[in-house]
Amino acid sequence: MKRDWKSWIGRDWLRRCFVALGLLSFAGQTSAQSRLHTPRPSPILLANGSFEGPLDDWEVRGTVTQELGGYYGQRCAVLRGSASSQLAMDLELSNLVTPLGRGSLLEAGAWVHLPAALDFQGQAQGAHFVELRVLAEVLGESHLRTVATGRWFPSLRDQDHWVHLQAPPSAPLAGREVRLRLEIHRSFEEPVQVDFLQLGPQHSIDGNPSKRVSCSYVGRYRAPQFASGPQPATASERWRNWHWQTPPACDSSFTGFYHSPDCEGGADCRRDSGRRDSAASPIQSPFDLPLVGSYDSRDPAILRYHVQLAEAAGIDHFIFDYQGQAIAEQELGLGRDPINAQTLAALMDVCEAPSVQLKLAVMYEPKVHMLGWVAGQPSKAQKIAGITNDLVWLVQRMEGKRATLQRNGRMVVFLFRNQSCNPSKTQCLTGADWNLIHSSVLAQTGEDLFLVGDTTPGLSSPIQGFSRWQLLRRDYLTYRTWSDARDGNPTTPLPVLGSLTQHVRELDLSIRAWVNQLPLERLGILTLWPGFDDSGVGGWGSENLQGEDGAALCVRVADPFDGAFYSNTVAAAFDGGYDWVQIATWNDWNEGTRIEPAWHREYLAAYPFGQGPSQAVTEQVFGRLIETRQWIEAFKGQSISGPSFRAITRKYFSFAWQSNLSPLYD
Repeated sequence: MKRDWKSWIGRDWLRRCFVALGLLSFAGQTSAQSRLHTPRPSPILLANGSFEGPLDDWEVRGTVTQELGGYYGQRCAVLRGSASSQLAMDLELSNLVTPLGRGSLLEAGAWVHLPAALDFQGQAQGAHFVELRVLAEVLGESHLRTVATGRWFPSLRDQDHWVHLQAPPSAPLAGREVRLRLEIHRSFEEPVQVDFLQLGPQHSIDGNPSKRVSCSYVGRYRAPQFASGPQPATASERWRNWHWQTPPACDSSFTGFYHSPDCEGGADCRRDSGRRDSAASPIQSPFDLPLVGSYDSRDPAILRYHVQLAEAAGIDHFIFDYQGQAIAEQELGLGRDPINAQTLAALMDVCEAPSVQLKLAVMYEPKVHMLGWVAGQPSKAQKIAGITNDLVWLVQRMEGKRATLQRNGRMVVFLFRNQSCNPSKTQCLTGADWNLIHSSVLAQTGEDLFLVGDTTPGLSSPIQGFSRWQLLRRDYLTYRTWSDARDGNPTTPLPVLGSLTQHVRELDLSIRAWVNQLPLERLGILTLWPGFDDSGVGGWGSENLQGEDGAALCVRVADPFDGAFYSNTVAAAFDGGYDWVQIATWNDWNEGTRIEPAWHREYLAAYPFGQGPSQAVTEQVFGRLIETRQWIEAFKGQSISGPSFRAITRKYFSFAWQSNLSPLYD
């Protein structure tokens, strides 16, 4: 049964009035109330700090070359030959944009990598090291004074790992300095790759560009066209999250939110647009389906296409929604494809390519264990052990990789619901539990994880980042009772944009309140999202929120506010003075939060005739992505160069049309 959702659109005139009121409410709030109390200082701008241009800005001693690759950018420097090889740069203090006064503390950082194995045989412990130093010339003194220094002593474990070498402050500036000198050298002859050197006041650098934009990524879709060998017997297994035929919890007989792209099961597998009827809501647009079709998440061609588009939009890293190795092994044992784990492995391979700049972190879901999805873990201790094992497995495969996101040399792991409970709420994760998990992972792997929670961490918690994931509140939903959602009638009075503004402001305030307790140690990340609509999966078959009538509200459809929803959430990132923000999401079609390009029947039809799509069609296909690039350029204060979204898309389709390496999905 397909439902006509167009009846509510006729109320646009009233909706626009409420939007205007909401915008006025937002404009009346001052940015002074929104700023982080103690913003992190900015690093000193180093000319050619990532070695993308010739080495003219650097003083070179011995043999130093440049080659393709590196942690950031396309190229890096390589110290070769004798141990006397060195890179150095002098900076006149009078030329710095931000003055450094008496008592200032400086730090430096660099990414280093051993492309070849070191010979540790017969060498004294500590004989091999790479040193990073900051020196200062002081008026009236004949020698340079060391103000920051750090050494990295590589071990066998570090072979082929990118390591962030940090030089913390060792002495304050005296106030009479006229010149700074940044140096990096090694004590052995084997080559060392060096990339992305940074220098700045204490707490200004963490091994990454100052402004970072991340985007959540889901890998849970399956397509029979991609998968080889025998296919699963059921449509649900053949298509995984493209398929949904579970009724909402509010009405077991309701089929209005059913979707199946499987044409083996009958003729009703396509929408009026001609696309397969995948589990994405048609409420706000009949074309709200992927431009490239109902793809398989594991397809390397799809993953490259996504990565290229994300980079063209200015996105710095994906945060992959990860359920862990335990559930993957359980699925294998049951004869099911472990789609989530396989997609992570394939995405990691794509991001490891030298031409790719996008970094990768995971958003780990401990609920897999806490909700009992993994069999054989009745006690809380067993669940905690399962979570620990998942994270150990993850570290062993991702640590030190060029594509792995790190902060201050620590692998970043986001936690989805860090206070997850079992269904009866008798077993819940606490700060003490995370201390145990964190220390156990460190003891087993040597990796000090940088954990980012989405529920307020306590003072004793090892979680040092906070990105609050709370995308919904009832008062800005289109349907605020189940009966209205079932009948397709918007609840009156219509929601106003100010309700969304207030929600985003509260999220911002809660993050800042936590960060400002220890502002130079903690990381606050604001989550931005372009909308929400989980009716495509019937609200996941759960009761979800309580409706305005006091009964369960089983599906959640956020009002788009005539396209103002996304920009309203983005505005808080600018007002709040954030350095890191997170977009929810790249490709969650099930919940309508995606910014991935969407389908339109006329988009590809124009190309055989040498024509481009119309402005209206382009807006439908790339609208969210175009808006994303525009605000990211403003957020970072720089333009984004590179191929256009249309060029990247056309390249993907040409590849799919002409090769047998990737299906042409529909």
